[in-house]
Amino acid sequence: MKMKKQKGYRKHFFACLLCGVFMWAGVGMQPLMADEAAKDELYEIAKPMYEKAWELRRDAGDDAAQREATVQAFRVAAEAGFPLAQRELAWCYMQGWGVEKNTEVGLRWLRQAAEQGCEQSQYELGMRYVYGHDVAKNEAEARYWLQRAAKKGYPRAQRVLQALDKKKKK
Repeated sequence: MKMKKQKGYRKHFFACLLCGVFMWAGVGMQPLMADEAAKDELYEIAKPMYEKAWELRRDAGDDAAQREATVQAFRVAAEAGFPLAQRELAWCYMQGWGVEKNTEVGLRWLRQAAEQGCEQSQYELGMRYVYGHDVAKNEAEARYWLQRAAKKGYPRAQRVLQALDKKKKK
């Protein structure tokens, strides 16, 4: 039985191949990200890569090799600018899941996702500043990130801001 190739298959295959070559060479995605056309192309493949990473994560269990493959898939999508992949990569680093635990790297990825508008990342970053978890307590910084998430309609951020306001009035 002959399989039909999906539209754009070659273009996506080539982009994936380039991603792999740059990752293998240890230079990351920066050479491609400098070119706007390549950047758009990479973002198009980032979502399917992110979805594939979630499949790998779901099936990984205790298999170290599968966990490492999952982290690599999240990394490719994250470096292509996909905020949800950046958030997941941050989690992997902060938990030491499939990669050596490195809170500093995790926080950089979390901040990058938050800066790109991922409301879950904005909320998490805000909460870290509220409680001083892996960062210094800073109410102004906490409010900044929580307000960004709340403006996007993130209900947990809205509730925390209300609680902070009540606490401030007392």
